[in-house]
Amino acid sequence: MNSTSTRSAASLMAEAGQAMQRGEAAAALALIGEAEVAEPRNPEVVMAKAVLLRASGNPAAALAAVEHVLAIDPYHYFALLSKGALVEHISGPQAASKIYRDVLKIAPSPERMPPAVRAQTEHARQVVAADQRALEDFILRKLKTSGETRDLEAPFRFHESLQVMLGKARPQVQQPLFFEYTQLPAIPFYPRDMFPWFRELEAATATIQAELHAASAQLGDTFKPYIQYPAGAPVNQWAELNHSARWSTLFLWRDGVRQDEAAGSVRRQRPCSSPCRWPSSLALRRRRCFPASTRTPAFPRTQARPTSV
Repeated sequence: MNSTSTRSAASLMAEAGQAMQRGEAAAALALIGEAEVAEPRNPEVVMAKAVLLRASGNPAAALAAVEHVLAIDPYHYFALLSKGALVEHISGPQAASKIYRDVLKIAPSPERMPPAVRAQTEHARQVVAADQRALEDFILRKLKTSGETRDLEAPFRFHESLQVMLGKARPQVQQPLFFEYTQLPAIPFYPRDMFPWFRELEAATATIQAELHAASAQLGDTFKPYIQYPAGAPVNQWAELNHSARWSTLFLWRDGVRQDEAAGSVRRQRPCSSPCRWPSSLALRRRRCFPASTRTPAFPRTQARPTSV
């Protein structure tokens, strides 16, 4: 018997593929129609219909079929990528860029994509990047024309917000290792004028370095690795420095307890008249050379911008 009720959707789709190879588009669509009757909720059947409609020169119908696929499975990657391509064909890249942004959010790793899909994904990335550049140029041009840039109270803050909106940067938020102290302002770099003692601290760089070198010579064995994750813990970017002497620390205070031997060995010298114009250091860190990719500070997410000294 050769009726739809006894033929699976898979076999009907296989016959449709053979028909397309013979150039029989109408027959292929008829077979896909039978497969859709057999399995109306099968997204692969409806996706095959969309591909055939697009190949037959009917992008509007193909787009409707793709929308049907996404109604069944909103995370169907090839359907979403095809929707972006169809919208770009019908309405242009600007209209497609929003869809392509969603495509890139759920894109699998490139090595898991067939070459054709990988190429289409790269095209989507290029369309999104071009749209972001056009939007940035438009906003900056309008601001310049209106003179608003002269009146911005915090130009750096606005520029950073613009970069976040364009997808070029991420919002900087606290990422504490232990205690989340809530409702603090998320300011990556505080203005230097908030810290009048900062220049005096920078001016003492030579003194601090001298104390560090002296402590390193006298108490070398007392320096401990600054990164000390236990065995079995995920170390991520700290793998190379975990328990490594290349980034080691001489603690003067640790966990609220004064380290008498270390603290007593360090001679504190201050070049300014006031004895407490800046916060006391809790530790001296001895850092040797290691790759730049591993030199991210362990704690500071909020800090003041230093000047070269």
